[in-house]
Amino acid sequence: IGRLIMRIIAGNFKGKKLLTESKKNLLRPTTDKNRQAIFNVITSLNFSNNHDFLIENSKILDLCCGSGALAIEAISRGAKSATLVDSNYNNLNLAKNNSHHLQISEKFAFISNYVEKLPYNQNYFDLIFLDPPYKSDYLCLVKNLITNKKKCLIVLILSPTSNYIINQ
Repeated sequence: IGRLIMRIIAGNFKGKKLLTESKKNLLRPTTDKNRQAIFNVITSLNFSNNHDFLIENSKILDLCCGSGALAIEAISRGAKSATLVDSNYNNLNLAKNNSHHLQISEKFAFISNYVEKLPYNQNYFDLIFLDPPYKSDYLCLVKNLITNKKKCLIVLILSPTSNYIINQ
C-alpha cells in the first residue's frame, strides 16, 4: 500500500507536505484538488452576494478532522485558530503531528470525541468543516449547526465529489 502525498495548496505553507498514514485505515483525506476547489468557492463568496466572509482571522471548527488538512489549509491562508474534533485517536494524533510538523500547534485545540456526542459549546466559529464518514447520518448535527443564532459558513463534504457550502 503506497503512501498518499498531501500538500498545502496556498498561503504561508504553500507546497509543504503533510504527514499521512501508511497503513490502510478508515481515513480518507480530502484530496489537494478537492481542498483547492472548496477554498476557491469560499474565497469567491467574498465577491458575490454581498457576503462578508474572510478566511483571514477567522475561527475554524473541523469536525471529523482526519489528518487536519482542511483546518491546516485554513490556518495557512490566515485563519486565526482551529478546533479539530475526531473520535478516532489515530486520526486526531495525525492531525496533532501535522500541526507540530508545521510548527503551528499553538493555533490548534484538539478534542477526542464523537461529533454527535459533543456537549453544547458557547464558542463561536466563522467556518465549520464537516467531513463525516460516508455512511454516517449527520443531518441532525447539520440542522443544529444551522439553527445556531450566529452567522457562519458550513462546508459539508459527503463524498469525494460532493461538497455543499451552507451560508447562513
